[in-house]
Amino acid sequence: MKIPVRNLYYLLAYAWDRLQEAERISVGAEEVHDLTNLLARVLEGAANILIRRGIDRGYATSTAEVRGIRGQIDFSGSLRRMSFERGRAVCSFDLLSEDVQHNRILKAAVRKLVGSGELDPSIEAGLVRLLSRLSGVTDINLDPGAFRSVQLSRNSRLYGFVMDVCRLVCDGLLPTEDPGRRSFARFLGSDQEMGRLFESFVRNFLTREQAAFAVSSPDLGWRTIESDRESARLLPGMKLDVLLERSDRRIVLETKFYSRPLAGFYGVARLRSQHLYQLTTYMDNLRDGPPAEGVLLYAWSGEGFDVSYQYRGRPLRALTLDLGQHWESISSDLKDISA
Repeated sequence: MKIPVRNLYYLLAYAWDRLQEAERISVGAEEVHDLTNLLARVLEGAANILIRRGIDRGYATSTAEVRGIRGQIDFSGSLRRMSFERGRAVCSFDLLSEDVQHNRILKAAVRKLVGSGELDPSIEAGLVRLLSRLSGVTDINLDPGAFRSVQLSRNSRLYGFVMDVCRLVCDGLLPTEDPGRRSFARFLGSDQEMGRLFESFVRNFLTREQAAFAVSSPDLGWRTIESDRESARLLPGMKLDVLLERSDRRIVLETKFYSRPLAGFYGVARLRSQHLYQLTTYMDNLRDGPPAEGVLLYAWSGEGFDVSYQYRGRPLRALTLDLGQHWESISSDLKDISA
């Protein structure tokens, strides 16, 4: 599926609930043509903002021989060096340093992008300058475990956005068959990965951009199945992608990301039966409120479809959202779903 880089940037910003931070960074999305260069621009732009305002620092313990006393004296170290005889002492003390975990992750992600072999020369030059600015930050390997010790203050939303980008660099920038090159092609080609992204994007977009409905993603119980408590434990869980709800109307919205939204049977394209079963089951088991309408929303790029049905007297709609069109049209089409 071909998604313009500008649209992909908006998808990521909404999916991560980082739209405000994303809009602060001028990345020239129209000028870059792939995800690798886009994320490189994002990290460079965000880092420059952070550096201008003052990059985060934290206290780190340092041990050194100093004149006089500073912090806590290391007596055994001072005796070994005979520091006291020279009017000095080996001491451990805290220093305010840029060498904190989130800056290490930023540096590691930048290094990984520089080593991808896919960057435009001007973008790569900007990241190389950024690496020079972060020379006092320890080099680490970028892996999922690196993020576990990150501690951000509530005022560090821009750093939070940077960490989201770094996670994508960590998880998605994978080796290709071409030696020395890495690519996000596998991430972009994965229906499962992109499906999670699309679901979060739709839910957060509707939460932010429309006010007619409350937006949630609730768990459902099996209203249509009677059972005792012991048997109920074995029933599978049901969690809605998106529920739009107000006093007089409810819409169950299920998002789908498939390379081919329609299934082919003997040369005839049809809706996927398992998706209809899933949606109607959710509609039937939604409790305490007006009867639920249903929407199957497929991510797509190009000519799609928009069909409507009645299910037990309730509207049921299946349609595509063209992610290849201008962003303003994507925004308008999504808002129309809840009109």
